[in-house]
Amino acid sequence: MMRKLPDWQILLHKFLTKNRDREFGWGTWDCCTFCNEALKVISGQSVIPPQLQWSNEREAMEKVQKYGRTFSNAIKKAARAAGLEPVDVKQITAGDLVVYQNDNEEVCGICDGFSLLSPSDIGYAFSRCEKARLAWRVPNG
Repeated sequence: MMRKLPDWQILLHKFLTKNRDREFGWGTWDCCTFCNEALKVISGQSVIPPQLQWSNEREAMEKVQKYGRTFSNAIKKAARAAGLEPVDVKQITAGDLVVYQNDNEEVCGICDGFSLLSPSDIGYAFSRCEKARLAWRVPNG
């Protein structure tokens, strides 16, 4: 069961700062791998099951389809399996995993307390928290 580490807020802030200029890469720095790395920083544990790996957009879509049929179902399934707690989207805060719509595409991101962050071509894409459709939180330790 995932639990927040005692200094998770400091660790998350350092992680987000360190990676703010990182370039997008399927399977290495896309919305799912970014969220997984952020959640690992918060809890010390991975959310993405080890069998789910991809290196391009086609593979990513195939893995999502096989694992959960739709993007939001796949994220929901992985979050539940990892022990994350569902959160009302009106209550999201720093460290929460969120699924939202961005340019007619479902993506996942991490709330930094002010915005929803996900990787873009270079650096983060920021979206308003009101865009959140689904959200989960790592339980307190």
